[in-house]
Amino acid sequence: MKKSKTIRILRKLDSKELKGLHDYISSPFFNKNKKCIDLLNLIMPYAPTFSSDDLDDPAFTSSIYKNKGSMKTLMKIFLRLIEGFLVQQKLMRKEGLKQHLLLEELRRIGEDKYFKVIYDKSIDNITHERGSRDKYYEAYLLEVSMLRMNYEARETPTTLYQQINKATNALDKFTMSSHLWLDNTALILIKEAEIPKTLKPLTEMTTTNSLLYSEQALRPRLNGEPLIQIHCQLRRLYENDTEENFIQLFHLLKQYHDKIGKEDYNYFYKYLVNFSIQKILKDEENYLNLVLDIYLFAMDIGAFIEEEYLEPSRMRNIIVLCCRLDKMNLATAILDKYVDSVNPLYKHATQYYCKGHILYYEKNYESAIHSFNKCIDLKSVFMLYAQSEIYKIYYTIREHWAFEVPVQSFIVKLTRHKHKYSKNMINGYLNFFRTLKQIYKKREYSDYNKSIEEIIFKLNSFEHISNKKWLLEKINEL
Repeated sequence: MKKSKTIRILRKLDSKELKGLHDYISSPFFNKNKKCIDLLNLIMPYAPTFSSDDLDDPAFTSSIYKNKGSMKTLMKIFLRLIEGFLVQQKLMRKEGLKQHLLLEELRRIGEDKYFKVIYDKSIDNITHERGSRDKYYEAYLLEVSMLRMNYEARETPTTLYQQINKATNALDKFTMSSHLWLDNTALILIKEAEIPKTLKPLTEMTTTNSLLYSEQALRPRLNGEPLIQIHCQLRRLYENDTEENFIQLFHLLKQYHDKIGKEDYNYFYKYLVNFSIQKILKDEENYLNLVLDIYLFAMDIGAFIEEEYLEPSRMRNIIVLCCRLDKMNLATAILDKYVDSVNPLYKHATQYYCKGHILYYEKNYESAIHSFNKCIDLKSVFMLYAQSEIYKIYYTIREHWAFEVPVQSFIVKLTRHKHKYSKNMINGYLNFFRTLKQIYKKREYSDYNKSIEEIIFKLNSFEHISNKKWLLEKINEL
């Protein structure tokens, strides 16, 4: 029991919180299972460390349940109660969030008049307390509750549209980039409300209707017309994600890059890059050249420089993209020009990995392996990328001595050190190495018992797998 999630959480609670937990579980409103109270009373004497060996004694919980299955079920219920208590603790500190939930319940039961009283009071309180991101988010939630109430009351389309923008502007007062996120929410709500096309064009409303974009809240940040135009085009792209709308947004950013703040154009360029990546993942390869153009222009104006440095992953992505488009000379030129912009802590690892990647595409495999190994020696964030590239080379040149056993060894090593990376990243690379090993065996051993169809089916079943396209190409070559 000492290593259970329940005990780990209890160790993190202070004496006041433990007392609160006792009150919470003892309350019949939150808990009607008396066995949970018995369990809490049984383990509380071991607070605050909960380190006694008694907790691991098989007979410790026998006074509650002798059956292990019943005790396991009770522990799950007990853990859910602790989770509920933690949520309640957080809720008690979030006055705006409590008011939002109250408004939602008043809306559900149809208490319109009291809803309006609570809404006005809550908005007024938050307006005087703003100073953190949480407060602005709570204001947004309150405005969304009012939007839903208006929608259910079948208010006019214009009223709904104005309320949407009040919700949007609640966060705009804190950060302009939040507008990009909320635009998507607003458009969904507009569509749900089936607002007719009789409203004025968005561009006209933006420049003439002060209710749509609050003069006090938004215009000081907009810095005039250019950013308004960009936001309008962004909405068009949300509504209709065509290449034409995408290119028009990019052209506006190029035209007005010196008229908007760095925080804003950084966010817009990241949005364009991520949009392109999603399209490329759907095999719309016409976006490869588009996203390269975006990268090159953004790099020239310093759009990706944050806290004085270029992110190593950004440099990697640009080099990989150039190589994929068979523009190795351009990749080399970009690496030479911008590598000094990378944080010195990661500069050499970035340089070795990117140089290795260029050499790999030039089929200079020996030099590529040498560069990748230098990157691995630095134990950087690029270690997994570099290791996978090396094994792709070994597979390609049929280096049997350096392939099968080392791959299995690396899988074991990766599993042991998985705490150093994100779960999705670890799963992606584990699945890559395991699949690569299967493809290798299928190519080299005629008696290998897995069929190509089985390998493809397993590969497609993975939620996360790196180098998927390359693996499928190798399967097609079998």
